[in-house]
Amino acid sequence: MNREKKLTYNTISSLTKQFVVLICGFILPRLFLTNYGSTVNGLVSSITQFLSLAAIFDAGLGVVIEASLFKPLAKSDTLERDKILTSAQKLYNHFVQILFVYVVGLAVLYPFKVLNSFEYVYTLTLIIAISISSFGQYCFGVTRSVLLSADQRSYINNFSYIGTTILNTIVAVVLIKFGCSIQVVKLASSLVFTLRPILLIWYVKRKYNINWHTEYSKEPIKQKWNGLAQHISALILANTDIVVLTLFSTLQNVSIYSVYFLVINGIKEVISAASIGIRSLMGDMLAKNEIYLLAKKFNSIEWIFHTITTLLFTITAILICPFIKVYTLGVNDANYYVPVFAVLLCMAYAVNCLRTPYQSLIMAAGHFKQTQASSIIEAVINIVVSIIVVSKFGIVGVACGTLVAMLYRTVYLSWYLSHNILMRPLEYFFKNLILDLVSMIVMMVSTNWIIMAQTNYLLWIVMALKVGIICLIECIIINMIFYPKEICNILKK
Repeated sequence: MNREKKLTYNTISSLTKQFVVLICGFILPRLFLTNYGSTVNGLVSSITQFLSLAAIFDAGLGVVIEASLFKPLAKSDTLERDKILTSAQKLYNHFVQILFVYVVGLAVLYPFKVLNSFEYVYTLTLIIAISISSFGQYCFGVTRSVLLSADQRSYINNFSYIGTTILNTIVAVVLIKFGCSIQVVKLASSLVFTLRPILLIWYVKRKYNINWHTEYSKEPIKQKWNGLAQHISALILANTDIVVLTLFSTLQNVSIYSVYFLVINGIKEVISAASIGIRSLMGDMLAKNEIYLLAKKFNSIEWIFHTITTLLFTITAILICPFIKVYTLGVNDANYYVPVFAVLLCMAYAVNCLRTPYQSLIMAAGHFKQTQASSIIEAVINIVVSIIVVSKFGIVGVACGTLVAMLYRTVYLSWYLSHNILMRPLEYFFKNLILDLVSMIVMMVSTNWIIMAQTNYLLWIVMALKVGIICLIECIIINMIFYPKEICNILKK
């Protein structure tokens, strides 16, 4: 299978995965809200985010290991490949021990934070139930998942995730309908998701002949600590809002944030899904020194990401509040209508998605140490701004902190790429950015008259169709004026 075909498989499977995650992701929180209430939903979201802070290993080393594997896979160097995988598995074995200590500490201390709302044992057992799947993932799944991504076989990861996600949703819905406690539901979910690393073990053993005990005298994974430090910062950035709201606000605000983030993160993951295949494609080109072809492809990839991101997030900003009104109908223990917060959070994660092609190429090139400081600065900006303004502005304040931090790093990554890898003028980025802003303003103003007369799903779908069609037509017209060649190429393909 050639790399273009692998890219197609990876992209389609990634989009399918995100579609399934998006649909399933809407089903369960709605059931949590209606069966357990906003406070329990906020508690689950808060615990999940605190446990996500321990996932620095997946988000950090995975990308570094993947970048290290590009060259040996391109050259069919099985010895070097096995050295990298052996080193990676040893690291993850150590991190499982750290994860265990972290979870024990969280289980002992966190229940005191919510003692006014929940009994100690209630929160303790919920933390244990949610954390179980993480151990199976880091013990067995991560290294094999990274190998498949580096070898442009992310579609295997995606299909296994699709299967376990659907199964988890079915199991959770059945348990909730039978009146099971939230602890039982989350325990069942953890057990279902442990099936995924088992499937990956079976596939990798069948497809690759790997010696997991290969000896080496020199560390085969370059810049591993730089990558780890950079992605610790990224993980802190992703979890700052919920943590700040948990510590300085209310669980109701955590629940409100998590419901809005459910929608926005779904759109973000759909856009980011393509980056998995693109990163491995660009890594393969770099390994084979196909720089001219890479630069040509990157310009098209950059334009596509800017166009799709602007279109989808503008539509989301217009439709999200009406959707939340329908989604939370009958839930009266918190005010879920917060339009200013919705627009700010959409803008923040649109900016985050705009950086995807720049960050993917930088990671594929292995420039972790060089860009490490900017990731730390981004996390610090988010934490400082959010803490300063959260007491006065609540969830709107944390959205402001996220927007400022993400805007800084997106501009930085574009600048770094232009000056250190592709060697091209920065005007490419700013031309796209200005066009993004113009498109967003045009789409929001032109659809301002479209409203939902009553609160139900059918009328929301009608509203969404009107907004989507108008925005799509306007996006095509604007890009035909400024990027006629790219539009023609897309239509031809």
